[in-house]
Parts: sequence; structure tokens; C-alpha cells
Amino acid sequence: MIRSRAMGRAWVALAALACLSREAMAECRPTAVPYGEPTLVRLLGERLAASGIATTAISGCPMARVRVEQRGEQIHVEVTDSFGRTGTREVHDVETAATIVESWTSQEIDEGSLPPEVVTKETPTSPATWRHGLTAAFESSAGGDRSLWLGVAVSGCVRLGPACAGAIVRGTQDTSSGTSGAAIDHDTKQLAALATVGLPRRLGSFVVTPGIGLGYGWLEITEHHHDAHGMLLDMPFPSHALVADIHVSAARPIGRHISLYLDLRGDTALARTSLPYGATSFVRASFGVRIGAE
Repeated sequence: MIRSRAMGRAWVALAALACLSREAMAECRPTAVPYGEPTLVRLLGERLAASGIATTAISGCPMARVRVEQRGEQIHVEVTDSFGRTGTREVHDVETAATIVESWTSQEIDEGSLPPEVVTKETPTSPATWRHGLTAAFESSAGGDRSLWLGVAVSGCVRLGPACAGAIVRGTQDTSSGTSGAAIDHDTKQLAALATVGLPRRLGSFVVTPGIGLGYGWLEITEHHHDAHGMLLDMPFPSHALVADIHVSAARPIGRHISLYLDLRGDTALARTSLPYGATSFVRASFGVRIGAE
């Protein structure tokens, strides 16, 4: 009799606990708590709240934790549920990120995976999503006559389908005119403006762009002479050229719309007006920053 009463009380307690658990679960809402970059957290939180998903933890209720951060032109989304299962996605906008988080909180999923993407059409290995950009860089060059040059270059690019059409403008100064093989003391400077076409591709965290260029080059050699009275006499020799180049650049994002930029290129004068001497081909390396936008 005593055992029977004890078992009865136990069943009553278990039933009451089950009822309380069901009532507690009935009060729970789908919950996803975003963290990471403040701007993305705010935007994602607003989007989730508009869809009826709680963004702060509710005591006794399951929740998912969502880490969001900008990686280049894509948003990295990492979701961890209350069972410790984790999945990641690279998406292009907050709307897509919110859609994935909503699916996570409302669907039964396999361990360690996320529901399939619905909105995103490109994969992480697809070309960069930026539409135009501007780069400013310091440039160092080596001429075919062993001359060494320093200067600056500014380039721009606009996406046209999978390609990127743009231009580069540079100004450089020969730093080794006295040792470039010419017997006469001289200075040399150069300006160039080329139209370029590239094919940007994303490789991991880098955007690599091989390309070609064609345009105008101006080079002037100024020789320093002394006349019969010992007075300094400068004699300029300008030259105009049709210049072609081949290049490859790599950009690594360090912010939402800014990247570190490295460029390697070689160029040569396909045709040039006459000069007494001077380099006709160059190998160039530049380093700078690139600003891109959607």
C-alpha cells in the first residue's frame, strides 16, 4: 500500500512537470541572438524582429547564436544552436542572412548543417560583387636599361558582366639617370594613361585580377650640358609612345569597402618617336589601397 501511494505521487509529479514544461515551451518564441560587427548586428536584429523572431535570450527557452562579420564584399554568418551544432554561410546582404537564420530557427535540420540558401545566387568562389573601384598606389619600376623609377599610380575599374573595364594613370621619375648607361648627365620623367580590361576572381580572402592594357605614354629625357661660358644648358628630348601592358593585381579586404592592393605589371612601347636613349620596356610593382562600392 505504501509503495503504491509513493508511485502514485511520483506519477502525479511527473505529469505536473510535463505540463509545466509544455506550458513553458508554449511561451517560447523562435530566438536568434546576433553578435559581431555592431552595424551588421543592428541591421540583422531589426530584420529578425520584423519577422517575429526574438533577438534576446528568453529564460528556459532554446536559442541560436548568430555571429555576423564583413569579409570583403560578403557577410560571414555562423549559427550555433542550443545543442552546439554549428553551420556557416557567406552571403551578399543582410536580407539573405536573415532568411537563413529564420530557416534555422523554424526548421528541423541535420547535425552540423544549415538549410539551403534560397536568395543567394553566387557561390563564394564567384567573382567579386563590387561594381566599381578606385585605387591609389605607390609604384616602383625597373627599366630595360637597368634604370630605377619611383612614382604614383591611380587606377579605376567598372564591372561589365564578368569583366572589369577601367584605366590607369601614372607618373614616374627615373632615380638612377646617372647610372643608366648614358654618358651625359640627365633626368628622365614619364607619364602614361592606359585603358585596361581585367577579369576579377575571388580566391579565398583575395580578389585577384589578371588583365591587359593599351594606351599613351610620354617620356622626356632632359640632358644637362654646359655652354662655352660654363653656363648650364638643359636640352629636353620628349617622346610619345603607344604602350601595351599585361598585369595581375590582388586586393585583400580590410573593411567593408576598402582593401589593401598589390599590382605587378610589365609594359613596353609598341611604337615610339625617336629618343637618343632610354628604356622602352618596364617591370612595375605597386602597393596601395583600393576603395570599392556596390
